[in-house]
Amino acid sequence: MNENIIAVDSVAPYQATWRPGIDGCYDFQVKAYDNLNNMGSSTQETVFIVGTGCEKRAFNDEPQTFPGTLQFEHYDYGGLDNAYYDTSPDTNLGNNLGNEFRDTEAVDLIPDKNQEGNHLLTELEAGEWTTYQIEVTQSGSYDLELRAVGGSQSGRLDFMIEDEDLVYYTRLVARDGEPYISKTITDVELTEGSYELKMDVVQDGNGLKPDRLKAILTESITSNESSRGIPSTVTLHQNYPNPFNPNTNISFSLDRPQHTHLSVYNSLGQHIKTLYSGTLTQGSHSFSFDASGYSSGIYYYQLTTSTGTWTRQMLLLK
Repeated sequence: MNENIIAVDSVAPYQATWRPGIDGCYDFQVKAYDNLNNMGSSTQETVFIVGTGCEKRAFNDEPQTFPGTLQFEHYDYGGLDNAYYDTSPDTNLGNNLGNEFRDTEAVDLIPDKNQEGNHLLTELEAGEWTTYQIEVTQSGSYDLELRAVGGSQSGRLDFMIEDEDLVYYTRLVARDGEPYISKTITDVELTEGSYELKMDVVQDGNGLKPDRLKAILTESITSNESSRGIPSTVTLHQNYPNPFNPNTNISFSLDRPQHTHLSVYNSLGQHIKTLYSGTLTQGSHSFSFDASGYSSGIYYYQLTTSTGTWTRQMLLLK
């Protein structure tokens, strides 16, 4: 089964018993050998579909809507290497810790002792991932609030949408007396539509247990504005990634062609770098800031046009 021997029988009628513990699709093949251990024949591979199988689809066939709250235990159906990757693919380690939710799938879950009926991802290892089908019902700017139970060391989770970087959360570590840790990334631009969201475990934090991701709409974009792709105002977006080391991208949109000046300042308000100065066309623009020669800390980037001046804060962590 999946190139692993599950049984050997030398007495006709030949038979084998197999009890799969995890849902998915399994390749089954029978090989026959003669008395000299020479293989005489083999059957074509047959696929056994167990439980939810290997067809990728949303949990309960209902994509999570944004704005809204995504529970991480509601990862996609589809099995190993399709809807998720887990370093213990043959078992749900949470089942030994009282879990009874999705206990025939390999993503390790545990009941949340702080909230009845809630479940947490547990036994994380770097390199593991889960996917989620989402439906963005309103284009606009979002705050994305992550909640988790922290581990004893710093953890990191990265999120991608349709294989493109979206946001990441670092320094996820437990705080004394607090059952959960929460971190929010602001001003994340999302466009109406259906997407696949992927959560990557980069650092497991020695006990980090992800709980949920809450998407809060803070500024909507009208359907007319979104469909044409033409901004109605000047908008300076939050840099990404943030925190960053050592590179980050700063993007903004212009409602019309105009002279533009984009600069970076340190925490004392001292000018340290001009990223662009000149005339730009209407639409979206992005510039990279390389902070290799600067120390960790808070920095500010400022956009000045004939319309006005906008300033945002960013954090360099080395």
